[in-house]
Amino acid sequence: MPSPSSTIQPWQLALSEWPRPAGLPAQHDIVATAMGVGLPAVEALRLQPATVGPILCCPLHRFLLIPVPAGTAEVWQAPHSRCLPGGRWDCAELLGSGPARCGSRFWLFDGVQAPAAVTNARDLYDSLSRTRSRLRTGVHRCSGHMVREVSGV
Repeated sequence: MPSPSSTIQPWQLALSEWPRPAGLPAQHDIVATAMGVGLPAVEALRLQPATVGPILCCPLHRFLLIPVPAGTAEVWQAPHSRCLPGGRWDCAELLGSGPARCGSRFWLFDGVQAPAAVTNARDLYDSLSRTRSRLRTGVHRCSGHMVREVSGV
């Protein structure tokens, strides 16, 4: 299994937060997840015939902000992520702090290269769940024997 920071697919980057992707619908929700879980989950989605839209990356707070169809926040219940209604893009809201802005956010896919306007919520949920489960259960060798260890991901 590749490490969470490695990649096997080329990524299209837009090294600015603005402008927002042209194809992004006016009505959408945002799934926010940690980069450690989110990057491998999204990469796994890209290997399958699943729908992946543009993704905003905040390296300062180590978040991925993933647009999903409007209404997803009403049903999203996941320990690995939060879903905010109405296209809320502020990291400060996710962290419960004031109106601070992140100056270094950028787009993974800029809307032109993304195969869809938003990411399929069900596929994203499943991929995040599988990735979190895989990352929680690490396999280590100890004196030639396989030892399973559970980390606090």
